[in-house]
Amino acid sequence: MLYCAGFDSRCTVADSVEVCWEVDDFLGDPLSFPGPNPGGVYVNGISLGPAFTGGNRLTPTTAIAYNVPLNGGLNHLEVYQRDAGCAVAGIILSCTVYTSCGPLPVQEGTWGSIKSIYR
Repeated sequence: MLYCAGFDSRCTVADSVEVCWEVDDFLGDPLSFPGPNPGGVYVNGISLGPAFTGGNRLTPTTAIAYNVPLNGGLNHLEVYQRDAGCAVAGIILSCTVYTSCGPLPVQEGTWGSIKSIYR
């Protein structure tokens, strides 16, 4: 599943992006189930790196990326969750984007506004 959520920013660089997740089966394509998306979290199509992969459904995993490029205006956070078992799968995730340009506007919505694609 590929999830995407938009957010606005006045900055062109995020001081840091912190993501915490629990996932069934994997965040990103693991070496044991190779695929085209080794990364699990992207901002505007750019992977946040190998720290944002893996995890499991029992233990929270946290990773932080620093100096992440942003667009002045609309940005997209993309999360790729791999269902290796082709059965029950899901993800619980929180993401905080820290900037020196002040707080990001609060975007309210429901899970219905989060888009997903099954491959």
